[in-house]
Amino acid sequence: IDPKIKTLYIIADKHFSGFPFEMLITTNRNFTQENFNEKFDKDFKPRYLIEDYNIKYLPNVASFIKLADSKKQKITKMSRFLGIGDPKFKKISQKSITSEEEITFTRGGFIEDTEIINERYSELPFTLKELKSMKKIFNRSTLLTREKANEKKVKELDLKKFDVISFATHAEVSGTFKDFNEPFLVLTPPETPNQNNDGLLTTSEISELDLNAELVILSACNTSSKIHKYATGFSGLINSFFAAGSRSVIATHWPVADEASYLLMSETLKKVLNSNLTISEALQNTKIEFINGKYGEEFKKPMFWAPYVYVGI
Repeated sequence: IDPKIKTLYIIADKHFSGFPFEMLITTNRNFTQENFNEKFDKDFKPRYLIEDYNIKYLPNVASFIKLADSKKQKITKMSRFLGIGDPKFKKISQKSITSEEEITFTRGGFIEDTEIINERYSELPFTLKELKSMKKIFNRSTLLTREKANEKKVKELDLKKFDVISFATHAEVSGTFKDFNEPFLVLTPPETPNQNNDGLLTTSEISELDLNAELVILSACNTSSKIHKYATGFSGLINSFFAAGSRSVIATHWPVADEASYLLMSETLKKVLNSNLTISEALQNTKIEFINGKYGEEFKKPMFWAPYVYVGI
């Protein structure tokens, strides 16, 4: 690669769409067969692709052309922030747990008994801390958490007025429930579900939202996972936010540790606001800080910083 090139756009095929390329090791080891074990143990410090390149992902070439024509807006402290997350789940007795065969959906596509959501998902203690830390960064912020983090509230908001929207919750890919073939975000389930509010914000519902966001953050488990083993591109969740009007998305390739997620996203946004960095550059710099141990030895590992990827231009 030309050393003058500092940004890589990656459109992965079906075999690599679930892989974060920034964790590729580029270190020249210069090991011989004789000294490999000793030198690896003592001297080897990996250098990752993200340390040399600002990496951006796109689902396909068409999305590159479409997003290139969109008007990007600079994110500042005066940008409007919406944080949605830390949903509330009731504690369910072990005796009442529903088997997958018993889960049913109405013809309208919503779940008939939301107890399964309470049974299946646990609360995420760092999500509220993450959203509150982001709220402090912006002068104009709205949070929907706990009971308010529900579909009805989200759909009632004038979402076009928000520049940055963050979802901090669970996410699932297609096929999680039998006979239910859409990826979804998990929100606080209602006592009595209906088509407008059943606790599952699906891709079809997201694509019908009216957004004008510069950035949507999907700080949740599995948000960029493929629909099935050989599916192409990113999940329907990411594409549905582009369809709704977002100009970029930060998503995750695998389940993330709560504390690492909180640090990575809050520090990235601080860099966007306090320096002349783009979103992807700020994310790159925060990842490099993780690699260099700024947030602790444990968080140097790719499993903590690699899953977050920037999708956009």
